Amino acid sequence: MINQPIITLIPEENKVMLIEDYILEHNNIKIVVPKYFKSDGASIPWYGQRLTYTPFHPLCLGPAIAHDWLDINHQVSFKDAANILYDLLILNDANRIKSKIIYKSVLFGGRKYWDHTQKDIESVRELYEMCRKSERFNEYHFPEYLI
Repeated sequence: MINQPIITLIPEENKVMLIEDYILEHNNIKIVVPKYFKSDGASIPWYGQRLTYTPFHPLCLGPAIAHDWLDINHQVSFKDAANILYDLLILNDANRIKSKIIYKSVLFGGRKYWDHTQKDIESVRELYEMCRKSERFNEYHFPEYLI
């Protein structure tokens, strides 16, 4: 199993929020997701959840949060972020077939989330301001347009 995130629920937004930094290392890539980051879990369409997992399932929540952060900060390429998601799912003891379905779904439908909307930018800018004084700030790899 991989390191698990420490979260709090935000029911009114159908999201979870990290209450401490979430740190993972995979294939010499250190992923540091900042405290206060909000995630909607694994963005699995309702019809795909019958074949895989629900968005906040314990086997996919940590990998999903790491992947969501990689989608925001572009620390790695789109394809590499998908590969990391798949690897983290497997390392977290998720079923291989279900993990492959999630991986293929991300490759097929996830590209549209790679580009940031204005709402995404505003949300990341708020997070950036909250994290500026953190001793790990440089490890978060915030998008360059904020720096």
